[in-house]
Amino acid sequence: MLESLLLGWPEHPRLEALLRDARSSISAPLRLVGIAGLAARGETPAETRDEVLELCGFWSGLDYADRPLALHLLIKYWKDDETLITGAVDMLEQRQYPSVWEFTDAKAYLLHCSTDQHKVRQWLQRELEKPRSINIIGLDNVWTRVGLFAKDDPRLLEPAIASWNQPELRMMHLREIVGFVQSVRDSRIRDILIDVVRGKEDFQKHWAAKALVTAWGRDDPAVAGLFDEILSWPAERLINLAAVLPDIDPDRRACRQRLLDLSRDPLVRRDLLAVGLEACGCDGSDDAAVQALLQPSQRSVYSPMAVLGRSFNTHSDVRALAGTSLKAPEQPWVVLATGFGDEPEVREALLRAAAPLPLELRTVIAETAVAGGVGTSLGSTLQHYELESDPELMVRLSIAYHRALVAGGRQADAIPKLEAELLTYGSDLEPLRAAALAGATIIGELTRVAGLEEQGRLANIVFTTALHPLPSMVRLVSEQWQSFRAAFGDTLEERLKTFSENGVKHTLAYGAALSEAASSEFLASAEAGTMARNPTALRTLAMLRPASPLLLTRCLEALDLEHGRNDYMTVKAEIALILAEQFGGDAAVRDQLVERMRHSHSSASVLALALHSPGDPALAALPEIRVPQRELGQWATIVHIAASFASATEFAQLVETLVTRSRRIQFDAQKISNLGIERRLRRDPEVAELLGRMVDPKAHPSILASIPGYLAATGTLGEKERAKVLDALGMFARDQIVPLAGYDAVADRVRSVRLSMLDALHSGAEI
Repeated sequence: MLESLLLGWPEHPRLEALLRDARSSISAPLRLVGIAGLAARGETPAETRDEVLELCGFWSGLDYADRPLALHLLIKYWKDDETLITGAVDMLEQRQYPSVWEFTDAKAYLLHCSTDQHKVRQWLQRELEKPRSINIIGLDNVWTRVGLFAKDDPRLLEPAIASWNQPELRMMHLREIVGFVQSVRDSRIRDILIDVVRGKEDFQKHWAAKALVTAWGRDDPAVAGLFDEILSWPAERLINLAAVLPDIDPDRRACRQRLLDLSRDPLVRRDLLAVGLEACGCDGSDDAAVQALLQPSQRSVYSPMAVLGRSFNTHSDVRALAGTSLKAPEQPWVVLATGFGDEPEVREALLRAAAPLPLELRTVIAETAVAGGVGTSLGSTLQHYELESDPELMVRLSIAYHRALVAGGRQADAIPKLEAELLTYGSDLEPLRAAALAGATIIGELTRVAGLEEQGRLANIVFTTALHPLPSMVRLVSEQWQSFRAAFGDTLEERLKTFSENGVKHTLAYGAALSEAASSEFLASAEAGTMARNPTALRTLAMLRPASPLLLTRCLEALDLEHGRNDYMTVKAEIALILAEQFGGDAAVRDQLVERMRHSHSSASVLALALHSPGDPALAALPEIRVPQRELGQWATIVHIAASFASATEFAQLVETLVTRSRRIQFDAQKISNLGIERRLRRDPEVAELLGRMVDPKAHPSILASIPGYLAATGTLGEKERAKVLDALGMFARDQIVPLAGYDAVADRVRSVRLSMLDALHSGAEI
């Protein structure tokens, strides 16, 4: 909201005070918006430059979508900065490692420097002279910037042109050629582009023709000859040239008719056709053009909606399409806002999208709908499960909706929609495909799903995503494991896409106890030694074969596995916790863990022993480590050792350092550290008293967000501490506009301090 205020009302009289509050926030997104607003007011000191550079980093705490703003600020307010240039070049040429720079950010920053920067020109020359030239992956407009540097410098121009002679580079980079030729109108580039247009039928023709139009046009005899030749080509050779035909054919009426004729081919991309018809002067009054753009296409993933909203939005069919788009899995919000913002339905939908209900509240509504919403006003919440943005909640809504259909004998009504969703494509549509699989499973149509085809082969079926494990879907698959095996047979592992290195077996481990078929197959894999070696699978094995020799063997094997995953400390700790639960007090297990610790000397092996045998004499003999060194997750080892051996004062200081640390990443194993803190609190009233003294309205925000939660979780949040929390809450309610953010170590995320303190009060009252 603060960023919206900054963009829409930059002169608001209260804005500067809000920006200064945000500038000092622990929340990285808030801090970035504060920096952006104050930089626009001329506040660009060197320390802010360095902070913005850190915010560009992968581990900065910024969401992926917010990091481009940090880079934009560097380029806008610290362009040509000698320190930044030197650091970026050193990082790209591996003279400085580790570096605060991200690879793509360093390259983007250098390319946006002034073209007279000598150090940048030298770096760019070395890049262009490499066998594969400059790497553009993850970057935009690279060759536009290269053209600006190269146009007056033969040392850059010649290797740049030589790069375009490489077919493999053209395959990857040709979309950037338009920007390059705006600065470099070299006949050698022109001839390469002419050959591409005359060559094989692929989308490279579009970029090549667009570049020829942009830089040369009919004023160039060679290009004019090509354009005249194109006008004699049959329609099938024009499929990829629809967007540029108006620049090739000067007769607008004839070109319009040519495009309408071309629209009958289902292979023509409607987005390119829309650009072409728009350039011919067509608009919402041209019914033939609108109908041509609305025809089905075999390349439907390329939507003409952007142009329809811009130039054809007065046509009734286009406005009806906009209304339909509001219910699509991926709504084109920018198009809807700019082209149809006068429609009340669109304005209401935009407002809902800009300020959605919190996930927690949507979940409550969904649970109410599941319990009794069918046939009521809440029924649409289930029916339109595809509109839910949270993947797990979407799956749960789908399951509930299709169960209601089965109960009413109307399951056949869902089949067409489910088939379409199972084959839906898009960068963020894997959850929808998973939700559709859930629905098909509920209505008993797995055999139909197994026979679905896409692009001439059996379709891959998604039931988890790369970022979302979808536990409801996993439970459903496990419950219906026999049905899945019957429908897919031996192709199950190949067809079900889990985005996991261990595939279906990894997912099966979550729910092996939910059906006899799943349990039998899981146990067989455990006996054979082919089961997944991860904490989830081992916990499932512990449930099915508690304290068994088989479980001990598989746990110790998993501890010994070497892998390059960043979360290895958490993985090893969770395995050690299973050993502690199942084999606690077993001297033989303890001896094996001691031997592993002495052999490997790793923090993970120390942590494993500390979790299984807290206070073990072998741990006391280790050298003291107060702050993490290089291993990810080493905080957990430090905390668990200190929980056994440190004095109350030392331990309280360690907890303070832990929760107020400035660098936090997802691989810190914070949840494991929390176990050690809570263990010490439960047995040591002095530590509880020392931590309670830290709770003060003027304390560090992360102290206020974390310490009450620790005390509440262990039943040590006394009346005195509760009173101080209430005082702080009262002060915040009175004085705050921008919510005070702090790191909540119990929740392991940055959040509003007020919310963390309220959670602590609530949970403390329950205890």
